[in-house]
Amino acid sequence: MIINKKLLKNIPKNPGIYFFKDKKDKILYIGKAKNLKNRVCSYFVKSNNVKNNIMLSKAVDVDTMIVNNEVEALLIEANMIKKYKPKYNIVLKDDKTFPYIVITNESYPRVEIIREKNLKKDGNIYFGPYTDVNYLRSVLKTLHQLFPLRTCNFNINSKTILSKQHQVCLDYHIGKCEGPCEGLVSKENYNSTIKNVFRFLKGKNSAVKKTIKNNMLNSSDCKRYEQAAMYRDQLKALESFEKKQTKLTQKFKDKDVVSISYDNTFGIAFIMRIRNGLLVGKEKFEIKYNP
Repeated sequence: MIINKKLLKNIPKNPGIYFFKDKKDKILYIGKAKNLKNRVCSYFVKSNNVKNNIMLSKAVDVDTMIVNNEVEALLIEANMIKKYKPKYNIVLKDDKTFPYIVITNESYPRVEIIREKNLKKDGNIYFGPYTDVNYLRSVLKTLHQLFPLRTCNFNINSKTILSKQHQVCLDYHIGKCEGPCEGLVSKENYNSTIKNVFRFLKGKNSAVKKTIKNNMLNSSDCKRYEQAAMYRDQLKALESFEKKQTKLTQKFKDKDVVSISYDNTFGIAFIMRIRNGLLVGKEKFEIKYNP
């Protein structure tokens, strides 16, 4: 093993991410741990794991990143692996591990959960990845409480509407869908709803809430009380969901977090790049000062 075991003494016991690197500072392997020190040290116990032994034979350094908890470590590990694609990370390199919410690129888009993100540009809009599938399903359930979205897999376009190829389902009759399959809602109005879905998933709830409230007041003024009651229920659903929303990664704004530590003429600058609530990269720079 090339790594100097003295390095292991300085590894913290916090939850976090660890990075094995080669002599060119290229990342060989990325892992997560509840206790970084215990996990990293376990690699230096005699093992029959051929992959790990080969990786360790090429590693000259191990770097670590402290996070708040195991869930955060799980998310960051996945994002880092997908970004850097280390040679010895067999799983997670194909973006198939964690589920996403997708808004499909169609005339009348669908909003659904998928497990495989298309790596090629397909025009779809993806949100995620998410680690808590039950929570993710509650997000989708809230979306369908707030907005009349279609749940069918029909290929809906002007030709299928004119030829009456599809018919409305039960969702239309109970007010869960506005019947785009029969052209009962215009493409413009339906996509206006999709814009609100996008705002919701980006954490812009105040804008969504304002739109729903205005719709409720307008319906009430026009004495469409049944419709006003529907918007009232949507507001309640949104307010109920907001109480849980601290678990949404999309809540955070894009930002770069910078930390600098220095002593006399030498220092280290560390940058974490956060995009759409996800940690997508980190950089470390040495700073030297010559007075």
